[in-house]
Amino acid sequence: MRKAVMILSAVLAVLMLASAAGCTSPVLPEVSHTDEPAVTDEAPVITEEPTEAPTEEPTEEPSEEYYAVIEPGEPFILDMDGDGLDDNVLLTVTEKEYDIDFTVEITLGADPDKTFSKTVKHANGVNAAAIDSVPGDGRREIVVCYDCDSDDYSSLAYRVKDDGSGIEEFEDWFAVRLPKDCDFDHEIGLEAYFRTDILGTHDVEGTVIVTADGFEVTSDCFRYPEYEDGWGKLTLTKDIELDLVNEDGTVGEKIVVPAGETIAPYTTDLETYVTMKLDDGRVCRADVTVKTGDEWGIYLNGVLQDEYAQIPYAD
Repeated sequence: MRKAVMILSAVLAVLMLASAAGCTSPVLPEVSHTDEPAVTDEAPVITEEPTEAPTEEPTEEPSEEYYAVIEPGEPFILDMDGDGLDDNVLLTVTEKEYDIDFTVEITLGADPDKTFSKTVKHANGVNAAAIDSVPGDGRREIVVCYDCDSDDYSSLAYRVKDDGSGIEEFEDWFAVRLPKDCDFDHEIGLEAYFRTDILGTHDVEGTVIVTADGFEVTSDCFRYPEYEDGWGKLTLTKDIELDLVNEDGTVGEKIVVPAGETIAPYTTDLETYVTMKLDDGRVCRADVTVKTGDEWGIYLNGVLQDEYAQIPYAD
């Protein structure tokens, strides 16, 4: 009897262990393997078609036109001679009671032994910019324009010599326009204003670039300013014979513009001709001769221009 009880107890213990194991074992979800790549010992097959390269972000093409304003008192860094070294430009302005002094200082390659400096006294204003006037020549130029005490303008240009031995300085008596934002076109050049006394004292507009020989005028025709108040128009005091200019720029028939009519200076080459607009919009042309010495004066078709109108000259 006792043996039977022991056997029954053992059986019950086994059943209780089996029940406890059934409650604590986790039930795992079924996992589908239909999307998994098959595992194989075979080598992968390489196709001859190249893999498409990723598309690069578009980049803006560098502009050939180089123009940068040089602010007074702020060091300006550029490579003026293409040697890979930074060159330093400093424009210093000293304000006085009635005018200013300014200094242009250029140091090549951060070498104090290669420093160029020029000071101009008694100026009324100054502007400076760095340009690449002739792309491909390995040079960038510094251009400075200042207003003299006599209300005339002067322009300076600085360029590293071709042999790299120092700085060349060029100066001419016209006003290079150096605005704060310039759409510079090296094929056209910088705008510049030239003083002339043909049909009165005017600053006519042309263009210049800077080369190894200095300032080079790139325009063969200079345009007179158009004044909103009509200043600069001349009332003829004497009949004048002029050549009509056709729309294509060729010279047409001769006409006589009588005294009492008004003419407005239009274009000139500063030496041999001047064109003018009539009140009806027609453009006419006269030959110009500029004489110096005892015969000083400007002649239109061989006649002193002062005989045709009251010419406004600058003092």
